Amino acid sequence: MARRIGSILHGACGDYYWQATSLKLLAERNPGTKLCLFAAAPDRLTEFQKLDFSFAECFLPWEKLPATPVDEFLQYQVFDSELKQDVLDHLPSDLLAKIDRTRNRIFWDDLKGLLPLNSSQRLQLSAAGCQAVRLAMEQYGIPEDLFRTRKTVAFVWRFRNRGGAINPIGQPSPEALVEKYSRVFRRLIDEFDCHVLITGMNPVLDETNRHGLDPKYARFGLDLPAERCTYLKGMGRNWVADLEILSRCTAAAVMASGISEALDTHRGGGAILLDPPLHYVLMLLKYRVALYNYMTPRGFWRTWSRPHSENRLYRWIAEDLRRAEK
Repeated sequence: MARRIGSILHGACGDYYWQATSLKLLAERNPGTKLCLFAAAPDRLTEFQKLDFSFAECFLPWEKLPATPVDEFLQYQVFDSELKQDVLDHLPSDLLAKIDRTRNRIFWDDLKGLLPLNSSQRLQLSAAGCQAVRLAMEQYGIPEDLFRTRKTVAFVWRFRNRGGAINPIGQPSPEALVEKYSRVFRRLIDEFDCHVLITGMNPVLDETNRHGLDPKYARFGLDLPAERCTYLKGMGRNWVADLEILSRCTAAAVMASGISEALDTHRGGGAILLDPPLHYVLMLLKYRVALYNYMTPRGFWRTWSRPHSENRLYRWIAEDLRRAEK
């Protein structure tokens, strides 16, 4: 008889993406397994319903857990304090007994040897996700034919500050990075007549974020011609749609972040990691995460080589744009 395995998705959007991906692969490797998935946060549930969760029997708010029969749990990052405070502390004892709270299971461990993923293994858009992408492209002013008529470069800005999950040691100042990236993209625009799609910068400020914008985002933008760049201004509120739009670009250049990791997989690999902090690079090595071609000699050298100079970054991205011409 098939076992019903439960799991509570939680954390940042990147955590949800990888927890769901790992569980999808588990179901594919074990035919007959029935997954019952739950979201720790209602806004994350709404956002990730834009992805196809048909590999699971259900994807529900965590409050539905007591009424949902589950034989056992495969729970990721069980030591997370927010998971404990927001969900685990409110579950009845019989459910808690099914969750192993002695081992902090990490999805990267379960994904070892499985990356990169082929297209059928990746999370796909749901019908709601396809509609969200269409609406986001309209909102951002992205023409439907942009990806057919012009080379495009996806750029993810995420600046790491002290006190966050990633120690920023080894990361240049935001001013230096903006100047360098602006020069790189201007050269690419001049040579390839490409269009740059940018996320994490130049947000639309409203009452929800005016005084509490996450410092990893930038209130400013790059110094680029306005007609050759588009800012995706969801700032996490359009996470799935932004991921899908960026994945359609000819090339991708990213700073260290959860959406950058997801983008590398969602587009089929090849995202170029820019100026990663030492802590982030060591984490990739610790878990042997095969993203950004990191576990290849060329990708390993690119990640560790310093400095990531303007000429070097230009050359790496230009290689991808030229490859698309062949």
